[in-house]
Amino acid sequence: MLISGANSVYAPLAPALAARKGGPVLLTSKGGLDAPVRAELKRMLPRGRTVYLIGGTDVLSQAVATKAASLGYTVKRLADSSRYGTSVAVAKASTSSPRDVFLATGTDYHSALAAAGAAGAGGETGGVVLLTDDSTMTTSVSAYLARLDPAKVRLIPVGGTAKNALLRAYQAGHMPRWPHRIQYYPVIGSSSADTSVRLARMWWRGPVQPSLASVNSWQDGVTAFSSGGLYGPVVWTDSARLTAVDARYLSDVSASARSVVVYGGTPSVAQNVVTTVGNAIATPGHWAYEPWAGGIAPKAAFALSTAGSAPAAPAVREPGTADGGPGTPVTTTR
Repeated sequence: MLISGANSVYAPLAPALAARKGGPVLLTSKGGLDAPVRAELKRMLPRGRTVYLIGGTDVLSQAVATKAASLGYTVKRLADSSRYGTSVAVAKASTSSPRDVFLATGTDYHSALAAAGAAGAGGETGGVVLLTDDSTMTTSVSAYLARLDPAKVRLIPVGGTAKNALLRAYQAGHMPRWPHRIQYYPVIGSSSADTSVRLARMWWRGPVQPSLASVNSWQDGVTAFSSGGLYGPVVWTDSARLTAVDARYLSDVSASARSVVVYGGTPSVAQNVVTTVGNAIATPGHWAYEPWAGGIAPKAAFALSTAGSAPAAPAVREPGTADGGPGTPVTTTR
């Protein structure tokens, strides 16, 4: 998946599709295919395979598509007149019958990327992410939902505005195939970090490799949620300190967590955060720190590790199984 490294709008649409297709998310310039991206494509993707561009030519120019095609790849651009319609285009490219449909506002990348990480956790059987215009569901999104079989879909709004958008569209009759009474699984926190932790508690059971990214860097975030999400939850944290909700979560999952990956250098996540993370998952001072930068693998496979074996696939929790937690379903009628 190629997205613009200068535009956060379409970033949340890439991770779930990348998980479905078994590929990475790469950031490039609007006007061309950057040299490191060209090199990585040639390294890991055989000629003849598909490269997806997320967004129109105002986000990734035709020069990007032309260069990718010249390298021997089939290029598919997924775009619409808005980010909301583009989210539908990406969802359709992912699967014709999603089990889990995540909704998140398209005006704030924090909730949307958290949703994308959970949607992509299932890999080739993962869910899709649809963007709302804050508390409004656009016609393109409601029309997509209207075509789905309600008996086979779980609706998971991440963030209060996405929940409001869902309820307003449903109660206004914009989802006519949906019954008089529906259930949905809202995930709403008091902050970006809190929302991501609530989603982590809901979606992952006994994670072996949780990850962190700074709330201030969507570029680190999209990298984290598109790669780390396949092995465990990714949670947002402050750049200068580990938030209390993150520290509590890491302590709670320390029995299963063998490593924690922190995305971004010290400008994104301060070194004292790394220390606090290590002390949260292990006996203070009894953990290993391995920086991994420039594509050079460290001696250990993890950034913060309490064990040396490779991570297993995450155990995904069914929504609604968390006792009284954020996964408890809510019923509404019209």
